[in-house]
Amino acid sequence: VNVLRDPNLPASEQTVQRYFDTTAVVAPPQFTFGNANRSILTGPGLANVNLSLLKNFAFLETWNLQFRLEAFNALNHANFEEPGTALGSPNFGVITAAQAARSMQIGLKLTF
Repeated sequence: VNVLRDPNLPASEQTVQRYFDTTAVVAPPQFTFGNANRSILTGPGLANVNLSLLKNFAFLETWNLQFRLEAFNALNHANFEEPGTALGSPNFGVITAAQAARSMQIGLKLTF
């Protein structure tokens, strides 16, 4: 593509419907290369907190039982995927997906 100006929007103006300025890029003339470099856009960041709680119980001298509770993305922060980058597509500049929401699992481990 040909870049007319910086396509990155200020953070206060970024939404999932318009993550970057789609009018800042245009298609180059036919049979020519555009003037855009690689990685001219900055995607949404990642904020993730994983937690693990565990308790060990000892019994019968050498036997141990461990109870585990694990939470992935414990704060349930929305982590968005990259916006659409295909010029002319209806999803150009639109974020259409997010990573998984909070997930929890429980486990028991017996060692002897």
